[in-house]
Amino acid sequence: MAYRKLSGAQIWRLFLISLAIGMVVGIYYLLSPYQQCRREIRIEHPNTEEPGIIDECLERTTN
Repeated sequence: MAYRKLSGAQIWRLFLISLAIGMVVGIYYLLSPYQQCRREIRIEHPNTEEPGIIDECLERTTN
């Protein structure tokens, strides 16, 4: 197998593609219905423990 050295432009392009994918995934994660549910419950009930928040959000999404 012959290995080829990557040029600076190829490395830069790979970096930008990785960055773009990471940004899209991060934005989706922040805007997902599950995360919105967790934020709403934390605002409404600030003293609720994390397992309770997860259970309530899972109940909302399955109904």
